Order: sequence, then C-alpha cells, then structure tokens
Amino acid sequence: SETISELLREEKSDTFLTNPDGNSALLKSIILESMNKLGRLPSCQAALKNRVNQELKKIIDIETDDLKQKYSLSQTLTTSRSRNVDPWELVLKHSGHGSQRESLKNSQQRLLELMNNVFGVFTRVLQNHIDVWNIIRAKKEAKEKAEQLEIQAKKIEVKRSHSDDLDEILFSGIRQSDLMLGTRPKPKPKQPTRDVRGVNAWFVWEAIQTQLVKMLRLYWKVNQQVDLANQDKQNKLRPGEDLKLDFRFEFSDIPSVAALARENPTVRKVETKKTEKKEGPQWIEASPYHVPACYRRVVAFIDQAHSMVDDSPNPESSSLRNFMNNFIRQEFIPRVQADAHKIITRILCDTASFKPFDTVGRVSTDDVPSVLVHSSIRFSRLVNNLMRDMLSLPHSVSDYLRVVELACDRYLQHCEEKFKQQLPSKLYSAQVLGDVNFLKLCKTDKRSQRVFGTRGRTKTDYNPQSVFKVESQHF
Repeated sequence: SETISELLREEKSDTFLTNPDGNSALLKSIILESMNKLGRLPSCQAALKNRVNQELKKIIDIETDDLKQKYSLSQTLTTSRSRNVDPWELVLKHSGHGSQRESLKNSQQRLLELMNNVFGVFTRVLQNHIDVWNIIRAKKEAKEKAEQLEIQAKKIEVKRSHSDDLDEILFSGIRQSDLMLGTRPKPKPKQPTRDVRGVNAWFVWEAIQTQLVKMLRLYWKVNQQVDLANQDKQNKLRPGEDLKLDFRFEFSDIPSVAALARENPTVRKVETKKTEKKEGPQWIEASPYHVPACYRRVVAFIDQAHSMVDDSPNPESSSLRNFMNNFIRQEFIPRVQADAHKIITRILCDTASFKPFDTVGRVSTDDVPSVLVHSSIRFSRLVNNLMRDMLSLPHSVSDYLRVVELACDRYLQHCEEKFKQQLPSKLYSAQVLGDVNFLKLCKTDKRSQRVFGTRGRTKTDYNPQSVFKVESQHF
C-alpha cells in the first residue's frame, strides 16, 4: 500500500538509519503498519496489555538498584541504633538522638529522589503507550469506516437486485407465491463493530498505579493489606486472539535516570538487571513518616498522568490517591497520636522537666530563675513538628488537628497539677498560713474561723494547701 511504501522510504533515509530511536513515532508506525498488514494487530494489543505490569516492575527495580549503587559508592549509609525511630526526637544538647533524626531525613531525601526518577520514566512509558494506542485507534477507525462503506455498498446492491427481480415478476407474469420456493441466498447478518472509544492507554495508567502502591507500601511500612483489583483480569483476550505472539515494545530498555546521570549510555546499550528479592530496603529506612514528604509529589504525578490520558475519570477517584488517603486516616494518624503520647510521657517523667531552662550562652548574674522550663521548650518543638506535618497533608486535617488538641490538653492539665503542687511553697502568703503561730491565732479568732473554716480542726489535720485554695477563691 501507499502507507507502507512511504514508511519504508523514510526508513531508508540516513537520518533514520544512524539514529532509529530519534524518530520513535516513525518506528512505531512502521511496526504497527506491518502488524496490521499481517493481521496481527489484536495480538499486538494483547501482548502490550499482558507485559505492562512486568515491564513497570522491572523499571522500578532498575531505578532502585542504580540509585542504591550511587549511594553505596558515594558514602557509607548511616543506620540508626534502634529500628523504632522516633520521628520527633528533640535534638537538645547532648541528647544523643541526632543520628536517628538524621537517618530519617536522609531516607526521605533518597525516597524522593527515587520517586522522581521512577515518575520520570513512567511518564515516558505512559506517553509511548498513548502514541501506540492512538495509532491503533486510527487504524481501527479506518477499518470500521471501510467496513461500513462495504456494508452500505452491499445494501445498495441488494436493493438493486430486488428491484430487478420485481421488474421481472411484473413483466413475466410469474406469481409472487412462486418466490417462496426460490433459493435466493440470504444476506449475511451485520457483524457488530467494536467501540473504538475504548481503545486507549488507560490500562497502562492503572498498572502504573498498582506498581506505585506496591513501592509505597514497602517504604511507608504499611501493616494492613490493601485490596486492589488485578488489572490484568480486566484485560482478557477476545476469542480468536493469539496468546503465543512474543511481541513487545521495549519500554523497559529506556535508560534509568540515575544511569543517565552517571554514565550517559545510549538507549540500546542499557541492559536490564535481575534483582534478588530481599526482606526489605536497607538504604531507605521504612517509616510511615515519609508520607508528609512524599504526598504532594505523588499527587502532582497523578494530576499530570490524568491530563495525558484521554477520557480519564476524575483524578480524585484514582486508586493511588485512595490508597494514600486511607493510609493517612487508618494508619498514619493513629501512629502519630501514639508517638505523641509517648513523647509527652517521656517529657513529663523527666526529673528536669519543670526546672528552669538555661539558654545557650546565657550569663547568670543573679539568682532570678528563667521564665520557661525544660518541658515547655520540648513540648513547643513537638507541637511545631506536628503542625508542620499537618500542613503537608491536604486531607484528614480535622482528624490530625484533634491529635494536636489532645496533646495540648494533656500537657496543660499536667502543668496545672504541677502548678497547684509547687505554688503554695513559693508564695509568702502560703508560708505564713503554714506557720504554727498563725494556726494558733486562727483557732482563737472567730472571724478567722469563719473565713478559713478552721473551727474544730486540730494541728494534725490542718492542710496548708486547702487553706491556700480557700484564699484563692476569696481573691
């Protein structure tokens, strides 16, 4: 045909021969046109759908291995002494927890770099599939248009034949009942045409979301199982399509971002690496506290992908976004609440929690104590970290804010109890009320007995704190 001849002429050009990958659209057109002429286009579609999950997983493995090799060659990874890393451990002077906080920060940076590399390759993979399916859609539309023209031509031919037969009946005098015994061939029934609007790269985006959910579950340390539908079951082959065709577009041969930055290889020279299964990633410490650092980046990738795919549903209903929202609501917020409770308990149980806080470089010229105490400084930093993480999450803010309110209520309640315990011993009036001579005076004075309620009490059952409470009420 003219189309294949034109493509072959372009293929013989020097530009295409020296760099065939430079014109990927022409390469796809040549392959798909050849498959169409051989009648193997349905098998081509089936092969693309069946291999997409395997290819995407291979891309993640390549990016992970390359980035892991980059960090192993550049520096020695710092591992924390405890696997239960405290995300908000306050790094005060000589606290000894700086390495844990630094390890979590490094893990977040590496995870973001890995996600950016994977998102970059996945974007190119999605665009390649969109180009392929646009070509297939155009060919299907052209084929169905030709079939419709052929059906219309057959209808016109049958109509002319009926008209000729009717003329013959009228002029020859043959009765119409004789036609009932005739052997006129019946026209073939109209074959149902396939809806070309369903031919798109949406299944690729669903497969990408499935692989990204698996990756996030690994690095976010997800405990609960997420039930995701297997997208391969929705892409079953129609009867008659060939399953044995080994046809594939080498999307997995796209060079990784880390490899390009390190070696700058060509597209054809990149070889896929076989990775061994391990218990878990050691170069990135798995933690639910990676969510605030990664959430907005993942949402941006979701919006970008939905803008690329034609006739895509609402981005708010994507399986990847639903996974993140469910994880934040069901696992992340309860974990934050439990850790905040643990940290507040540690702050309040410290023997120096309510001692004056001496700032660095302060010169004490007198005995005037500091206004702030150790616990107030540590608790304010905890609230600051809580609010920072809350502002990084657009969803479930009300539930997260409830965690902050509970933490503040608990700390303020403890401070109030501590204030009531320590204040009577600090006030001069409380010291006077606790004096033995003043107690005797109150017992002999009737007016004092009415005010302080000391009538009938002995020296042993007198409580200065209760007297202080009565005094504060009168004030």
